[in-house]
Amino acid sequence: MPKIYRRLQDSRVAIEGTDGSPFSQDQLAFADLVATDNIMVLRNGEEVDTFRWQDIQQQDGSPAGADKPAVLAYCDAQLLPVQVSARFSNSDATTNLNTGNTDFIDQLVPVCGIESKQSDLFTRVNDNVFQCDFFGEICIAVNLHLTSAGVRNAMQIRMVRDPLGTPNVEGPIASTGYIRNTTGHQESSLHLIHVTGVGQGNQFAVGIRRESTNATACTLRFANTSAIAVWRLR
Repeated sequence: MPKIYRRLQDSRVAIEGTDGSPFSQDQLAFADLVATDNIMVLRNGEEVDTFRWQDIQQQDGSPAGADKPAVLAYCDAQLLPVQVSARFSNSDATTNLNTGNTDFIDQLVPVCGIESKQSDLFTRVNDNVFQCDFFGEICIAVNLHLTSAGVRNAMQIRMVRDPLGTPNVEGPIASTGYIRNTTGHQESSLHLIHVTGVGQGNQFAVGIRRESTNATACTLRFANTSAIAVWRLR
C-alpha cells in the first residue's frame, strides 16, 4: 500500500521542472476528494496522482483515513518522494555476446538500450551502462533472454562496477545460459540478484563470458525481453 506522505530516507528533491530545476514546496499540495473517498496530489494546481484513502497508511501502519485533516496537513509539510526504482531493457538483438573473452569486463551486454521506467536516482548512460546518482545501497535484478544456433552454447554473467573507468566484477555468477540446440531448444535465460553499496556516480553493467568451447554467435533474443530492474534500499 502506498505511503505517499513519507519522506524517502534522505532524498529531498521530489519532482523536477522541465528546465531541470526543482519545484519549490509551495507548488505541491494534497486534497481530500470527499465524494470519491480519494486523496489527490497536485502540482501547481494540476493533478499529479490520486490514491484511495483506504490504501494509505500512516507511519505506524494505522489507516490514514481515520484522521484525514492531520494527514493532509502532514502531506502538505513534506516533499513528494522520489521515484526509487528504475528499469532498463534491450533494444539490441544482434550483438554477438559469445566473443571468447575470458573475463566478464571484456564483453558487456547491451541491456540498457531502453529506459522503460524512469527514476530520479538512476540514469541510463548508454546501451550497456546505468549510473547511480546518490549514496546508499541498491538491489539489482537481471534477466537476459538468449538465443544461439550453436550446439551446447553456454554463457555466464556477472555485474561489473564502473565499466567505463576501472572495471571490477562483483556479486554472484549466473551460469544457467545453456543452449542445447536440439529438438527446438535454441533459447535460454540468465538471472541474477545483487545487493551492493553505491556512491554518487557509480556505474554498472552486465558482463558476459563464454563458458563452453562453442564459439557460435549468441545474442539477446528479441528487443525489450531482457532487462535490469534496480531499486534503492537505503
